[in-house]
Amino acid sequence: MRWSNSYLLVVFFAMLVSCSPKVVQLSNKEKNDKLKTTMLVNKLDSLNKTKPVYFYGRASTVYHDNKNDYSFKTSIKIQTDSAATALITYAGLPIINSIATLDSVKFQNKRTKCYSENSIDFFKDAFGYPFEFENIVQLLLGLPITFVKDSEYFQLSDNVYHVLSTRRKIKVKTTEHDYVFNDSEGEIIISYFLVDNGNALEKIEIENPYDKVKVIVSYGNRSKDPATFNFPKLITAKIITENNKIDVSLSFDNMEVNQVQEINYFVPASYDICK
Repeated sequence: MRWSNSYLLVVFFAMLVSCSPKVVQLSNKEKNDKLKTTMLVNKLDSLNKTKPVYFYGRASTVYHDNKNDYSFKTSIKIQTDSAATALITYAGLPIINSIATLDSVKFQNKRTKCYSENSIDFFKDAFGYPFEFENIVQLLLGLPITFVKDSEYFQLSDNVYHVLSTRRKIKVKTTEHDYVFNDSEGEIIISYFLVDNGNALEKIEIENPYDKVKVIVSYGNRSKDPATFNFPKLITAKIITENNKIDVSLSFDNMEVNQVQEINYFVPASYDICK
């Protein structure tokens, strides 16, 4: 149950051998031209419009935190306007089955034959970030989470990335080069890191300075097939809290986009509520 809560953030932000999660090879070349903030906003808006109606993906998954290492297979089905399911298997056997809808998050542990049913506020209660269903879909598809075109965004200085953020950074008075975000109690800061002249989203950082929670999601190995809308085949997520550091990677070996997916989820009558 301890690791199920953390994993759901990635399975819906994404048995046992010891290994380390794969790491996305991030860009390191200096960018050529600086783009206007309005142009980058338009590029993010264009990326968000690539959201399909249906998505299926099968991924080799690795989970690591301060105490545990797990590897398993994850099958994800998404109907982007209503539901997403994730089935975790190990050695071909189902271990965890879960579903997120517009207003709920449910999962069942097939090894212990128990289930849990929660409101969509599950994510806020567990991690201090109010993920909605749409945000989970965006995370899994490599789209700019919570992006709203008409909101105010600030472009941050960076040699490699075109960075748009929901908050402006200020210089620290005691140093010459260090920058920090303005501190605002309870405010969540989201930054988008774009490459390829702003046409590809490579990384998202979500930070809640007040609750000391930070989530970093990186996207790599994007599909070259137009039928799959250049969605990432490799997703890594790092979740940093005061008491734990969680790493998850999903490496997709199969994707289907806009092919109708049947979403099924039911709890056997013999299951008890997870304790």
